[in-house]
Amino acid sequence: MAENVIYYSKKVGEPKIIEVGLCGPGRHEINNANGEKILQFLFPAIVENPLDFDAHNQIATQFIEGVCKHEPAEVHLYCTGLTPCLTSFLHTWVNTFLTSHRVNRNDTPVLYLFHHNRDTNQFDQQLFTSYALTQGLA
Repeated sequence: MAENVIYYSKKVGEPKIIEVGLCGPGRHEINNANGEKILQFLFPAIVENPLDFDAHNQIATQFIEGVCKHEPAEVHLYCTGLTPCLTSFLHTWVNTFLTSHRVNRNDTPVLYLFHHNRDTNQFDQQLFTSYALTQGLA
C-alpha cells in the first residue's frame, strides 16, 4: 500500500507529509504543490461495490494502520472519487485518532482534505483534523 506514496518534509525536523489520492487514477491528474504527480490511491478509479462500507473501512484501516499511525505526520488526502469511500475513510480516521485514549496525545497526524477546484484546475486544501482542533486551540 505504501508504494508510490509521496513522503516529504517541509523543513528538517518537521513531520513527514504523506500524500495520497482517494480513488484513481481518474478524471483529473493530481499534482501536489511541488508539481509532483500523486501516484498512489486508496481505492481504484471504479469501485465495484460502492456501498460496501465494511470493505471501505477495512481499506482505510489498512492504510491508516500501515502508513499513518507509526509516526507523526501530515496527511494530504486528495478527494477524488466516491462519497462512500470518503466517508468511510473519515469514519475510520476519527475512530482511530480521535477516540478518548488518543485525544490528549500530540502525535495525532494532521489531516488535510484536498478538493479539485474546477475554476483554477488546482486542489484547494481543507483542514479536517489536528491536535489543536481536538483541544479547541484552533
